[in-house]
Amino acid sequence: MKLPTLPADKANHVIYGYTIGTVTLLMLNTLIFILLTYSINIFDVKTVLMLQLILPILSALIGGKLKEMLDAKANKIAISKGVRKPHSVESADIKFTSFGGAMVSLIILAMLI
Repeated sequence: MKLPTLPADKANHVIYGYTIGTVTLLMLNTLIFILLTYSINIFDVKTVLMLQLILPILSALIGGKLKEMLDAKANKIAISKGVRKPHSVESADIKFTSFGGAMVSLIILAMLI
């Protein structure tokens, strides 16, 4: 039985989404640590948990959408100059980037179980 494969472009988007989600999570946790260091407790535990689960996915989704918008703009400029399109623009790329961010959230969720 042959295992399914993922095209290199889609695998790159998953890696980018995972990276975006991880950096977002690190930034959030750093902010919370700084606030708690100075006894500024503006988040309760449930809010922090929800932010840790939602923000990696949301930031990867936004990153994927921005990347595809930049690719579409680059394609439009290339067409106006009469050259070949440098990028493919697919909604699947946004989904795969978001999946990378979701993997970060799933790891956080798995640590809670």
